[in-house]
Amino acid sequence: MNSQVRHFPHFYIYDTGKHASDHQYKYGDYDFQNDKIIKQRETDIEKTFLSSVTDTIKSLRADKAGVIIYIHGFQGDNKFFVQSSGFIIQRNVFDHPEHRYGMGISLQWKSSLAYQDAVLTALEKGAQMAPIIDSLYRIIRQYHHHAPVSILCHSMGNRVWQGLYEQWININQEFYLENVLMFAPDLEADIFETNFESIEKHCGQIHIYHNLTDRTLQMANAMKEHKRLGIYGPMVDSNKPPFSNELLIKMKIRNVTDIKDEETFAGKLSLHRYYYGSPSIRKEIVEILSGKF
Repeated sequence: MNSQVRHFPHFYIYDTGKHASDHQYKYGDYDFQNDKIIKQRETDIEKTFLSSVTDTIKSLRADKAGVIIYIHGFQGDNKFFVQSSGFIIQRNVFDHPEHRYGMGISLQWKSSLAYQDAVLTALEKGAQMAPIIDSLYRIIRQYHHHAPVSILCHSMGNRVWQGLYEQWININQEFYLENVLMFAPDLEADIFETNFESIEKHCGQIHIYHNLTDRTLQMANAMKEHKRLGIYGPMVDSNKPPFSNELLIKMKIRNVTDIKDEETFAGKLSLHRYYYGSPSIRKEIVEILSGKF
């Protein structure tokens, strides 16, 4: 493993409770071995974790002090998935020299296998994580006032993001994210008509990636039917509240139905994992984080 990968610190917060009301947190960081990311230095003491993260934030160079928050999708806390997909993201996106980001934080969450229960669990777990995310955000701002903070979410991880956002704005009206990247979001296509109030005030750009043939979301539709953001993209009406010109300007919609360079077997079958399985999409993520997209 090259030194570049080792020099990009990547922490995690893991809610191991299976149900919405069951919150059991583990904290730690990752090491990199044999093309995998491996958990290390795990603790259940939040204060210990925050102290370690603070020391790392203080040590970041001013030109590489940004922080990327990553939220996986349904059942994405699976050890094999974390190790393999996490390494691909780390190597090709997080550690890329072109952007200003120098640290990652993964929000991991466990849920039951029952899909409809998982939807509620994801929303609640996101809301419960808001206080510690705000604490981390304030630490970043204390030591690197102008460093960018961005969030990358996949599939039902976008539901976690919804819960996080809607609780975060109750805690801190001043937080600001450079980029919100929503890949294959397992959300309602009209979610911005009903939720994410004033999100345009709290971010620079909202990137929404959807695939009209996403098989995973088509299966999800059989369990809970509604038009999904990750299939159709957002349903927006500039003449209907709460939409504003500012929100529409900040919303960048990307239809990836024609992407043909998926490298992973599961991604080729599902048409759902392109955020890490497609080299061209990984390149776009780097360009977004570098302010070039």
